[in-house]
Amino acid sequence: DPDAKLYIGFKNGVTRADFEQSLGDGSVEEKVHAVQPKIGDSIFIPSGRLHAIGAGFLIYEIQQNSDTTYRVFDWNRLGLDGIPRDLHVEESMKSIDFDDFEPGMDTPDGNTLATCEYFTVDQLSLQDGDGISNPQADRFSILTVVSGTVKTPTGTQFSAGDFLLLPRHADPLVAHGETVVLQTTIPTK
Repeated sequence: DPDAKLYIGFKNGVTRADFEQSLGDGSVEEKVHAVQPKIGDSIFIPSGRLHAIGAGFLIYEIQQNSDTTYRVFDWNRLGLDGIPRDLHVEESMKSIDFDDFEPGMDTPDGNTLATCEYFTVDQLSLQDGDGISNPQADRFSILTVVSGTVKTPTGTQFSAGDFLLLPRHADPLVAHGETVVLQTTIPTK
C-alpha cells in the first residue's frame, strides 16, 4: 500500500531512557524512525537494529538461520485470543543498537541488493530467451520470480511469486518474456 510504513532504528536524539519510557506509556511509534518504501526498495537489517513491518507490505525476507526473535513492543495490539502476546523486553534491551539513528533504504550495488557473510541477494532483469544458472555451478541458489516467467529445460514453468531451489550443477532456466528474479546465494569464504 502506498502509505505502508517500515519502522527502522530510532529518530535522531532518542535515548535508551526515552525508549524505555515509551515502552511503558505505549508511545513507541513516536520514538522509532519510519520510512515509506517504494515498490522494489530494499534494506538490510543488521543484528541489533530495531525494526517492525507495518501493515500493507508484501516483502521478501531472507535471514540467517536463527531461532531468536525478540518482541520488545506489540503496538498496543492483542493476540487472536484477545490477550497481549508475550514480550521479551529484557532480552531486547540487551540486543538493541541504541546508536542506530534514522537509517534509510539501501542503494543497490549493481545487481546486489544485500550481502553479508550468510547470504547475498541479487536482482536480475532478464529478456526473453536469457538463461539463468547458479553463479557457481557447484553451489545451489534460491530463485524467486518477481515478474515474468522462467522455464526449466523440461518445460516446468515458474511465474511471479514462485520460489525454487536451483540445485548445484542444474541446467540453466530460460526467461520467457521480460522477467525479474531474485537470486539468493551463500557467499564463498
